[in-house]
Amino acid sequence: MKHPIAFILLLTIVTMFGSCSSDTKCRQNMNVTMGVTIEADSLTEVDGVLQHTHYTSIPNLKIWGLGTDSLIANGNTSVSKLQMPLKKDVDQCAFVFNYYGVNDTLIFDYTRDVQLVSMTCGCAVLANISQIHTQSALLIDSIRILNAAVSTIREDNVTIYIHKP
Repeated sequence: MKHPIAFILLLTIVTMFGSCSSDTKCRQNMNVTMGVTIEADSLTEVDGVLQHTHYTSIPNLKIWGLGTDSLIANGNTSVSKLQMPLKKDVDQCAFVFNYYGVNDTLIFDYTRDVQLVSMTCGCAVLANISQIHTQSALLIDSIRILNAAVSTIREDNVTIYIHKP
């Protein structure tokens, strides 16, 4: 090699400019959704004896956001676990549950916490569920909050128990 100093200088300059480039892609999960498990119990009489059945998968269940165009479950498949979005601009949202023509509306009250994830990714709106209530209790039997903190980590936050006909 005739000019080792020029080669070292060129290598140094290329390395400096290569290391100064910033990563402009957000590689972190920014999707904040509430993990929901849906279960049901039913009592049926067989030969004069009541039999209890516990269901962890519910067929024909439809779920959609009230006041939004979000369809969470369309009733074509059985539902057991799903991710439900919370509104980022208000502290309350509602979902309609429809099971064999019976409607019930669940209202979720929560507080929001805007947290900076990174300069590249921006902010995520996390939530903390304060209460969940139903308007009619025709379909929803009970609700259990397992983890009130809703974040970007996919985990179970709520279990909803429905009446199964």
